[in-house]
Amino acid sequence: AGIGIKTVVIAAWKLSSYTDMNSLRTIFSAILSSALVVLMIGCSSAPTKNSVALPSVSDISPLQKKVIAAAKKRLGAPYCYGGTAKCMDCSGLIVTIYQDIGITLPRTSAQQFSTGKYIEPDEATVGDLIFFRNKSGNINHVGLYVDDNKLLHASSSKGVIVQPLNDPYLANGFAGIRRFLPDDAINWSLKRKTLWPQSWHIIMEKWDISPYKIC
Repeated sequence: AGIGIKTVVIAAWKLSSYTDMNSLRTIFSAILSSALVVLMIGCSSAPTKNSVALPSVSDISPLQKKVIAAAKKRLGAPYCYGGTAKCMDCSGLIVTIYQDIGITLPRTSAQQFSTGKYIEPDEATVGDLIFFRNKSGNINHVGLYVDDNKLLHASSSKGVIVQPLNDPYLANGFAGIRRFLPDDAINWSLKRKTLWPQSWHIIMEKWDISPYKIC
């Protein structure tokens, strides 16, 4: 907007040499009101940090909409190991999101990985679960795919956030994708050609970085 309080005050001060005090008050009030309107517009248009971009209505199924809505409710929640309510860990976050849509999931990320339906990266869509391994090869983290190559997950240091999947901390620990949504509840137009620019087979071999606790 480029209009600050200092600019408004200076403008009013300069006008004081050309008008009486009553006129000055009127002019000052008008300038201040205009400045506040501009500043409010600027603030309202600023993007919300870690916001989930909801896919367009034509590109998402009703059940996938419910998944995204449930995910958005958890944004900003703090991390705590074993938590599923006011604070939560990675698998606890996923369990609560799916509970909101009437689907019961196993409690840990390892159990979720072993029981979900195997999905190739080029078949991933909104609502699928993305899993990660530690350097020992064990499943230790999970997040929710929310479209546009972004992951909603519970970070042990930042709480529930949305993060790009090409972030090195995520890409280097990629283990695979699983699905718990029924196939008839998926809008297949949302399939992606690839989740990451490099081959997922190569990524699976990179287990060097693991910033997350087992959850």
